[in-house]
Amino acid sequence: MFFFVIFYTMILKKEITIIGSGAVAKALAVNLKRKHFSVTIIGRTKKKITNLALTVSGKAYLFNEAEEKQFQNLTVIAVKDDAVADVVQMIWRSCRSLNGAVFFHVSGGLTSSVLQPLAMLGAKTAAFHPMQTFPKKVMQKNPFSGITISLEGSRKAVQAGKLLAEILGAKTIVLSSEKKALYHTAGIFASNYLVTLLSIVREIAVEAGIPKKKVWEVYLPLMQTTLMNASTVTPEKALTGPISRGDVKTVQKHLQALSKKKLRHLVPLYAALGIETVRLAKKKTHAR
Repeated sequence: MFFFVIFYTMILKKEITIIGSGAVAKALAVNLKRKHFSVTIIGRTKKKITNLALTVSGKAYLFNEAEEKQFQNLTVIAVKDDAVADVVQMIWRSCRSLNGAVFFHVSGGLTSSVLQPLAMLGAKTAAFHPMQTFPKKVMQKNPFSGITISLEGSRKAVQAGKLLAEILGAKTIVLSSEKKALYHTAGIFASNYLVTLLSIVREIAVEAGIPKKKVWEVYLPLMQTTLMNASTVTPEKALTGPISRGDVKTVQKHLQALSKKKLRHLVPLYAALGIETVRLAKKKTHAR
């Protein structure tokens, strides 16, 4: 409780240090500035951090310019996964004590354990991962509004993360370090692989003779209805199509069509997804 009061006081000061200048760092900086936070940007590229600092009327420091006082309140590490450990080492080498400080990283693939060197200096640490995709351009609308931010780390840091998420307009879910990889994998299927599937839809449609400009005019209504149905009921109840009906001949025709030279690379994917769809169809049958 005492720590929460300290962190709440820290939030009232409305000061935050953000390490990084990419899409997530920009979204955090801009939307916390809208909440009247004073934002400090730290990074490796002078031009990028200066431009972001100017956008939020904040301060900018290169790593070799940053002092211990910049890390004494709330710091969010918003860099690529591969760079988080290097950033942590940089802070660890430049600070003697981080008692009372709070550190988050926004990586979906890493747990809070990567922040352990900072915890050894007295900081409270946690992973603070927004389940959202962030465009490179700053959005007028708050991209954190209504989304879920996962928290994983020390109890006190998780409490602090809940408060920061609330300020951003987001909901939270607390994960164990052991389950975080699965949580993030589901997000990859929900976003990255969905984009890949959309690219495949376009590729096949164009090969079928549909002009590229008209592809989404043809398929988007189907996609939107499917997403609505699957999220409103359950995926197995929303499933339709030849596999759901047991229409083997139609599936064979699809495989034959894809076996042509330009599309044969898609046959293994169609088969793999088909196997998973059979499993889903069985669930649908048992649910009746």
